[in-house]
Amino acid sequence: MIAKYFDGKVARAQRVQVVRTASALSIQNADTNEVISQWAFESIKKDPREISEIVLISSDQPRARLEIEASDERNQLMADLQLKAGFSFVFWKKWLIPVMLLTVLISVGIYRSLPVISAAVAGWVPRSQEQKLDDLVRKQISKDLIEIQVPIREKLALVAQTLAGRPGHFQVDVIKWPEENAFVAFGESIYLTRALVCNAKRPDQIIGIMAHEVGHIEHRHIMKQLARSLSLILLLQFGLGDFSQGLMIDPETALLIVERGFSRDMEHEADLFAIETLQKNGQSLDGLVQFFKGDKSLGPLEILSTHPSSIHRTQLFEEAASKSGTLKESLFSQQDLLDLKALCLL
Repeated sequence: MIAKYFDGKVARAQRVQVVRTASALSIQNADTNEVISQWAFESIKKDPREISEIVLISSDQPRARLEIEASDERNQLMADLQLKAGFSFVFWKKWLIPVMLLTVLISVGIYRSLPVISAAVAGWVPRSQEQKLDDLVRKQISKDLIEIQVPIREKLALVAQTLAGRPGHFQVDVIKWPEENAFVAFGESIYLTRALVCNAKRPDQIIGIMAHEVGHIEHRHIMKQLARSLSLILLLQFGLGDFSQGLMIDPETALLIVERGFSRDMEHEADLFAIETLQKNGQSLDGLVQFFKGDKSLGPLEILSTHPSSIHRTQLFEEAASKSGTLKESLFSQQDLLDLKALCLL
């Protein structure tokens, strides 16, 4: 077999004849048949750096390379070496396409299973770890946060706890953004925009919107989004509190995950939660109904672009409102709304 031989000492290749003996490859000068080197079969392997060509290297001569020209004899040598020295040339030639197809099928399967996997992992990550990501979001938007008086801040947190039906570390903030918007971050943080607060006319609008956002928190939607956005391995390390390798999420990335929004299924799930908790607590759904009808003084709700259409949501809330029982005292009074709207003067 004719081949190019690089001895590792000079850059120029030598044209050689490769002769197969009982236990080794004999590398000989193509013109004089002088033996230049001998490579034992067990020392030979394919150079992993070469993909398109067959290039052999040997532990007997670490810096040398042997490029064998294509021929039936070379192919037979590769097959023999596979049996004697663990080569996989023939295997990969035969199985490369099937393996690639299997890899694609497995990847598609994992992708389609990701909602289930992300739900399981999100539920496993403790909220204390999730709070660390909320701290990153706060760093990114801190300059836009508007200070709320302590009494009204505590009242908003109490409303969130009541809607969630459990104690927690809820925190409601107002952010100086011009869009009428509301969103949740990691942990138990709810953000209302200044435009949303200042345009609100009824307390039940604030309560209804908060009920929807609490639904996102209770269903761990933001963590499910994180599971879809990041490596599950990193997320599991994060859940364990293992930062030895580092969960490298900068504030910009954390905020980007929040701003990506939720799927329509998640939004519908949060709407159903809002209906259930408002009815359970004897709160009016009229605020949400008016909100989604496009109240001219408030405008359409623009929480995120992935939300279901306002028409369908209005119908959902109207039907639920028609079935609501006796209302109880509002969790957030008209005076509370006026106190909250004091920041609109800032």
